[in-house]
Amino acid sequence: GLLILTVPFGKLHTDHQQRVYDMKALQQLLVDLFDIQQMLFYKNVKPESGNNFWQEINEEDARELVYKSGTECVACVCAINKV
Repeated sequence: GLLILTVPFGKLHTDHQQRVYDMKALQQLLVDLFDIQQMLFYKNVKPESGNNFWQEINEEDARELVYKSGTECVACVCAINKV
């Protein structure tokens, strides 16, 4: 089967609200059951106007994002079941 997954992504972090995955943790979550086909990253842009939007960024920039409040970045994963 096909898995479409979005998860908070950046520097590894867990608190009462969410778990933010880094690349190592995300791969460990999926490696036994899925072959990752594609992964895209989106940063939560919060302009002063108050209306946020999601902007695609590269993996290198996504890896450096640090959780502050809410979700700063997401990884969108497309994977195929190995079974």
